Amino acid sequence: MDETARLGLPLLQAAQAQKHVTVNAALARLDGLLPLVIVGRDRVDPPDPAPEGAVWAVPEGATGAWTGQAGRLALAVNGGWEFVTPDRGWTAFIEAEGRSAIHDGSVHIDYGADSEAPDNPTRAALSMMPDVKATSLRLVAIYTARTSLN
Repeated sequence: MDETARLGLPLLQAAQAQKHVTVNAALARLDGLLPLVIVGRDRVDPPDPAPEGAVWAVPEGATGAWTGQAGRLALAVNGGWEFVTPDRGWTAFIEAEGRSAIHDGSVHIDYGADSEAPDNPTRAALSMMPDVKATSLRLVAIYTARTSLN
């Protein structure tokens, strides 16, 4: 196995030379993807120069270095581009639109107060995501507090 299953982070290999290159590549990918902030999702031409670590969702009809990368995320790294295929469930803040979105396996779907529709069960379920996140964080805090007392 050359990379991790979920984020595609490069793994160190036995007797690998220049391990720092692999580790730095993994750190750059993590830095760009967590937490995921997508600059925009409508731009078809790559910005030049692109701010280091910035991420765009590549739309259909993209040109230049983004040609053939529709549906993927373009991460600006070391003056070039690294392309990442988002998995179902990845959430992101879309900076240009000021809203959050979740990847449904093919596209990012908006969710939040400005996009909720009571007749749409998917959007209703997604609107509960902040509550689920807050509950998860509380559980982690409780677990951490209990284990640190032991």
